[in-house]
Amino acid sequence: MSKKISIGMTIAISAITATVTFSVGYMSSQNKMSHIIDSISDRQVMYDKLNEIDTAIRKNYNSDVDIEALNEGICKGYVDGLNESQAKYLSPNEYTMYNAMLNVSNTVKSEIIQDNIGYITISSFSSQTRTELNNIINNLKQNGAEKFIINLRDCSCNNIEYACDTADLFVSCDVMLYKCYGKEQYQEAFLGNSDAINEKIVLLVNGNTSGSGEIFSLLLKENLKTSIIGSQTSGNTAICTITPLSDGSAVIIPNGEYVTENHTSINNIGIVPEYEVHQSYSIDSQLQKAIEVINNI
Repeated sequence: MSKKISIGMTIAISAITATVTFSVGYMSSQNKMSHIIDSISDRQVMYDKLNEIDTAIRKNYNSDVDIEALNEGICKGYVDGLNESQAKYLSPNEYTMYNAMLNVSNTVKSEIIQDNIGYITISSFSSQTRTELNNIINNLKQNGAEKFIINLRDCSCNNIEYACDTADLFVSCDVMLYKCYGKEQYQEAFLGNSDAINEKIVLLVNGNTSGSGEIFSLLLKENLKTSIIGSQTSGNTAICTITPLSDGSAVIIPNGEYVTENHTSINNIGIVPEYEVHQSYSIDSQLQKAIEVINNI
């Protein structure tokens, strides 16, 4: 909705900023940004800056302003100020889509390619992925597949719980992941609870493999010595607190990291594949390498 700038804009901007300041300040009080966010003088500088901008706009700008875009810009700018790549402000529409992805179906696609290889692509991890993957592997085996390439390239969701649930098909361990909030402050996060299936598998990843795709890859690499082919992943595997706001939006704030049973963390690091392959435009060179690797297992 667009409307003229009014004298009340300063009050509106300050109220919005104060709400976000309180929310983010509270959630971040235990991390490295707390001394900045909780500083009264720093908050006052921010308010004064917004008031200056508002005064300049009301004085010199006579056209319409998109109030919704203005509000979202303020919120996004505040969260961006944390200087954390995994911190995000989600608009009401973005948050609705985020929640919808938790239970999306058809996240797994497959086909049989050369040499009786089942080629499986996981686009994201949801509550349905484990069942879908298990069914697809069984169907591929019935159709002659003897080994599997799991493609996680461009898989960038952040549903860590469902990545662990899916990895539990293959990995047999008591604790899948621990939460770490500080030096040697470990808490059990996700437990293993099933007998693992034994299949010949290699993984494909790239720079857009993020979050759940990275955790799934790490668990198979560390527990099964699964070969990984492609390019280095993004390293976005922080523990994130998601706080809904009153207007239907939300803020995502990283406040820890996941570590494996061996205390391995890839947050802000990513996974360096065992076989790093530059992807060409004319041929899927990463897939060709994966076929070569799995045929030698």
